[in-house]
Amino acid sequence: MTLIELPHGQEAMISEVRAEGALLAKLLDMGFFPGRKIEVIRQAPLLDPLWVRVASGDVGIRRSEAMLIEVGGGSCGLE
Repeated sequence: MTLIELPHGQEAMISEVRAEGALLAKLLDMGFFPGRKIEVIRQAPLLDPLWVRVASGDVGIRRSEAMLIEVGGGSCGLE
């Protein structure tokens, strides 16, 4: 499942970041590392950007970028 499929308010773990080059570096700088907990906290009215809570804080991310972030685990045992 990708980040855009994660329901609002549900936590999951980042399992993979499928970006390359400068985009990968940008996402890593923003805190999108495999193994980190992530939560969708808000969507803009026109769906872009998607606001998520990740280790570095609350971050806005484009849907095209969120599609490159694989998540798993749901909210089971992540607290």
